[in-house]
Amino acid sequence: MSQFAFLAPEFAAVHDHARKAEAAALSDPRAACFYGRLALETAIKWLYAHDRTLKKPYEETLAALIHEPSFRALAGDGLVTKAKLIKDLGNRAVHDTRPVSGQSAVTVMRELFHVSYWLVHTYAKGEKPAAALTFSADALPRTAQVDPLKLGQLQEAARRYMEQVEARQKAEAEALKSEDARAELEAEIRRLQAEVAATKAANQCPARCA
Repeated sequence: MSQFAFLAPEFAAVHDHARKAEAAALSDPRAACFYGRLALETAIKWLYAHDRTLKKPYEETLAALIHEPSFRALAGDGLVTKAKLIKDLGNRAVHDTRPVSGQSAVTVMRELFHVSYWLVHTYAKGEKPAAALTFSADALPRTAQVDPLKLGQLQEAARRYMEQVEARQKAEAEALKSEDARAELEAEIRRLQAEVAATKAANQCPARCA
C-alpha cells in the first residue's frame, strides 16, 4: 500500500504524482524527483486557489509561490525548507544531465510525505492521517514497474505539463470575459475559500508536521 494513500480521498491530483514518484524512488531516481516536484507544485497551487490568507506573488513560478511571505507565515519555516528542497532536486532532475542519486529520490519522498501530511491534516474535511504515521524509506517499492525514463522523456513530460497549465489558465481567462460568468465564478471562489477556512480552523495539526 502506498505511503501516500491518505492523499487520495480529497487530493487525488497530488496523490497521482506522489504515487508515481513513490513507485520510481528506488528504481528511477530522476523520475521520482520529477514527479515529487509535480506533486508539490500541484499541492501549493491548490493552496493558493483555496486559502484566502495567501497572496499570489507577481510571478507565479513555484519558486515565487514558495518564497511568498504569506506562504511562509502559513506553512512555517520547516515546511518552506522542505518545499524548497523538493523543488531544487526536482529541477535538477529535469535540467541536469548528471546522474540523480537514489538518496536524492528518498529525500524528495521523505520531504513530500511531510508536506502531504500537513496538507491533509490541515485542510481535509474527512478522515485525517494518524498522528503516529511516519515515512519509511524501507517501505518504498523495490521492484521497477517500468523502464527508467530518460532525461529527454522527462523534459518532454515537463513541457506537456506546462502546456496543460497554460491552456487551463487561458480557458479560465476566456471564461472571465463574460461579466455574469466572472461574478458567478468569483462568488463560487469565495464560497469555497470560506469552506476551506472553516475546515482549516477546525483541524489541528500536530507539532511534528509544522
